[in-house]
This record gives sequence, structure tokens and C-alpha cells, in this order.
Amino acid sequence: MSLRPRSEAIHIFANVSASGVTALVPAVAGQLVRVYRLIVTSGFAGTNGITLQDTGNNALSQTFNLIQGGSIVLDTPINEDPWWVSSLGTGIQWNTTQQPYSYDLWYLQGV
Repeated sequence: MSLRPRSEAIHIFANVSASGVTALVPAVAGQLVRVYRLIVTSGFAGTNGITLQDTGNNALSQTFNLIQGGSIVLDTPINEDPWWVSSLGTGIQWNTTQQPYSYDLWYLQGV
């Protein structure tokens, strides 16, 4: 077993100022998306509920309720398994109750 980080993962990031569904990784027919690292920070002065979904609207995570300045930091697990895997042929999206928030996401897309 290798303990090196998933350096080949694709890194995306953004500051989002809209609530509702936000597409992060587009769907590709016949492929999965595997999420390996995640950082999310809430800028909303209240509670910001954020749920990670595949683009088929299937929840991949619980709803993370973050206060203003609250954050989630998930690094690549020691066994290098992904935190979440989308359904075949779907991408990754957020569904949020409030805004703004910022994120960094590292993923691999393929078979």
C-alpha cells in the first residue's frame, strides 16, 4: 500500500454567491467521479446547509450545517479510497440553503 497523496487528482475551487444547486464536475457518460479531498468555508452570517450530490440529485453526503466562518477539511484518507463516488455517468454538484461559501475540491473522473 502506498501512502503518497493523490497528486494526480484534479483541483477545482470557487467562491459561490448563489444558493441552490451548483454544478462542480460535469457528467461524462460511462464515467464515475471520485472525490478525494475537500475544503468548504461558509461566509453566511447564519447556518449554511451544504450537501454534496451527484448530478442525478442523489445525496452523497449528509447536510453539513456551517456557521459563518465554519469549515470542513477532508484530506485524502490513508488508504487512498475516495470520500465519495458518484453514480455511473453523473458528475458532482452542491445543494446549499444559503450563500456565500468557498470550496476547494480534488477529484478523479474515469471508469
